[in-house]
Amino acid sequence: MKKFLLMLLCGALMLSVFACSEPKKTEPKEAPDWETLLFEYDEWATEYVNFLIAYKKDPTNPVTSAMVGRWPSEIAEWKEQTDAMFAALKDFPTERSAYVEELSRITKRLTDAAGDTATEAEINTFLSEYDKWADEYVAFFAAHKDDKTSPEYQTGLTELMTESAEWTGKVKTMTGRIIDPALLASFTAETAKIAAKIASAYN
Repeated sequence: MKKFLLMLLCGALMLSVFACSEPKKTEPKEAPDWETLLFEYDEWATEYVNFLIAYKKDPTNPVTSAMVGRWPSEIAEWKEQTDAMFAALKDFPTERSAYVEELSRITKRLTDAAGDTATEAEINTFLSEYDKWADEYVAFFAAHKDDKTSPEYQTGLTELMTESAEWTGKVKTMTGRIIDPALLASFTAETAKIAAKIASAYN
């Protein structure tokens, strides 16, 4: 009887050891929900694209121009989120491929909407040329301060008025190409100084 009980005990111990040594089945990992992220990103992109269209159409509109400062931080936040999702999908090649494809579509839409955005170098060149023209404008009126009836003055005045209208259009166009808040603020301040210089020619 004792031998029988001993055999049962040994058998139970062997079954227990076998059960403990059997590898545990792990649940398959589920890919992160990239579709919801990109759905929200696409909605945000639509809002940003609509802003760019309105701003480029009329950068002097106070409603759209007041919104320029909103976007840089949001763009940075979305960049951080989309990069993090890309990293999180490293173990899901099929999902990552689909994610990259959809993300590229949204990115292209944003890039196309931004279009011909002015660089800092372009802005500086533009301001330099505008300021140089303003100096010529002031010099012309200074040279003809006491001579406003001669044919030379009338011809020069007509040319300057035409050029002035052209520069007004150029400033508006350039403003619409600047979507960086800091660059826009600097550009606005510099053009205001130049405009004041031009106005001083009549004093």
